[in-house]
Amino acid sequence: MAGPVTISAAYPMLGALITPALLYGGAAATAAPILIHLLARRRFKRIRWAAMDFLLHAERHNRRRIRMEDWILLLLRCLAVFLIGLMVARPFIKPAGASALWAGSQQTERIFVLDDSLSMAYESPEGTPFELGKTALRRLLDSIRQESPDDTVTILRMSAPMAPIESGTYLDAEQTEDLLSRLAALSPTQRSINPQSVVAGIADVLDRSP
Repeated sequence: MAGPVTISAAYPMLGALITPALLYGGAAATAAPILIHLLARRRFKRIRWAAMDFLLHAERHNRRRIRMEDWILLLLRCLAVFLIGLMVARPFIKPAGASALWAGSQQTERIFVLDDSLSMAYESPEGTPFELGKTALRRLLDSIRQESPDDTVTILRMSAPMAPIESGTYLDAEQTEDLLSRLAALSPTQRSINPQSVVAGIADVLDRSP
């Protein structure tokens, strides 16, 4: 099965379409109401009938309003067909596009807290929880760099929340490489960790960095 087709170049808010062919089919089907409208306007042979003169006069009097209503109805029919095709095509919005929609160009800072307590050094077939946590953090950083390059990140350790590993950093190529190398060098600590003090330390970092 072919993957999603990215259309962000044309529509920055829209990430991709799961089934783009269905959207194109829906757009083509939008022409159906227009064809029906044109076919319905075919001229037939007219026969004069005296009893219809009053109704014809009323029709001529209301012709402009009726024509406007016909155009509105035609547009609504075309819109309904297009929306059905768009719904079946299953579009989705990129995270960066959603943030731009609701917050404009406002910058977001993302704060991560890495648990480096001694319990995170427990060995398992999948590796230690600490290594798995660093892997998950690297994936998050890569996602932020691709989807929201204007955002900044702050990374804290539970053993030292008052001393951030990184604070308000843009994830450009140089900064990201340096940050990943320092993350790789981290290891669990033997210090005792009080979750309450960790929360207090995070709050202090937030107060110092409005």
